[in-house]
Amino acid sequence: MRQYNQIKEQHRDAILFFRMGDFYETFQDDAIVASKALGITLTTRNNGGATEVPLAGVPVKAVDGYVKQLVEQGFKVAICEQLEDPKQAKGIVERGVVEVVTPGTALDEAMLEPSRSTYLVALTSFKDTLGLAFVDCSTGEFGVAEPDTDGLIAELRRLEPAELLVPLEWRGDHPGPPVGVVADLIAAPPALNTIKEWKPDLPVSLREGWRFDPSEAEPDLCRRFGVSGLDGFGCTDFTTAIGAPRSRRCAHPNRFSRANTWRSTKRRSPTLNCWSHFATADEKRRCSASSTTP
Repeated sequence: MRQYNQIKEQHRDAILFFRMGDFYETFQDDAIVASKALGITLTTRNNGGATEVPLAGVPVKAVDGYVKQLVEQGFKVAICEQLEDPKQAKGIVERGVVEVVTPGTALDEAMLEPSRSTYLVALTSFKDTLGLAFVDCSTGEFGVAEPDTDGLIAELRRLEPAELLVPLEWRGDHPGPPVGVVADLIAAPPALNTIKEWKPDLPVSLREGWRFDPSEAEPDLCRRFGVSGLDGFGCTDFTTAIGAPRSRRCAHPNRFSRANTWRSTKRRSPTLNCWSHFATADEKRRCSASSTTP
């Protein structure tokens, strides 16, 4: 279990699907949670220790359906694959997490609804200013804004995000892994109170507050979009908002496509025509040249 424990330590906030031959196994607390959420058999095994370890597994061929069920229930799932042929391995087979799926970053067509977008929304605040950024990882639609309280509520109702990404401090002193639901955000700004009443079980992922730092975000965004500044995107004055997108990188940024225009309820921003930072230089230039103006 040493290899499993080492990998699990890096993904404490996710249910770890650990590849073992023709099955993905879950162990310990993950196995207990997965067995209840998926309705699969919970067993135990002894790995040479004094105690029995809870175990629950799903077939590799059917994993997509099980991952979908967990994500729809608000869980984060880390897929750990065998990175070498077990027949060629000398000792323990090398394994590693190749994908992390959350409600707001799902890309598999089986997990997406053709009739609606799947948004991951990041929120932050500085003094009395709210910052918001959203992305649909399956299409590349991406935008930022600094709405007032009424505007925030209106936009979240419009976007109907699958997942929120917020500063860890908004949860207060409540212990546990950096995941939860909106109702857990006891230290969030008052503007979120209506959101708690509207969707108290909306999945939330939490990140350290420093990850939302606008001073670090602006150069990061410029590097990603291949530009020298954000003036052309109309984001010059969005000091708080530009800190939000830095808090989370899309699980598969190389699948970003051209973005769509988004209008804030408080201030209007032009299209952020963001291609992946893995895109070619020519693609980036075409994106930059096609951005609109307010």
